Amino acid sequence: MMKYIVVIGVAVALVAIGSSGKIPWVDRSIAVSQETRQFSAAATAPEYTRLEAISLVEEYLRTDCQLRDRYLPNLSRFEATFIYHPFTSDHYEREDKEWTVVDPISGGIWRLSETTGVIRMIRGSC
Repeated sequence: MMKYIVVIGVAVALVAIGSSGKIPWVDRSIAVSQETRQFSAAATAPEYTRLEAISLVEEYLRTDCQLRDRYLPNLSRFEATFIYHPFTSDHYEREDKEWTVVDPISGGIWRLSETTGVIRMIRGSC
């Protein structure tokens, strides 16, 4: 019976230590230290602002798209979303940091890669 009490006590101690993220007799926590949070925030932050991403797609439409008149009138309605390490598999090559710019009026979708600077048209026609 004493063995069961010791095993249950050790298991509870391991769960308590693991859930708090701190190891006894260590000055700082492993996963939730201030330096770790700052490094993670800097590593996952976008290089461009939302307006810069939309303006880069606008420049792409003005220079490389034949049907620019279809998309440019809706420019004020464009929406941009930043994704870090996208995990979806939608049959397109994905980068580590990318912006998805959407034209909700025409349904056009473009992906701007921050690492390579390449803009891909996902839905629509140029």
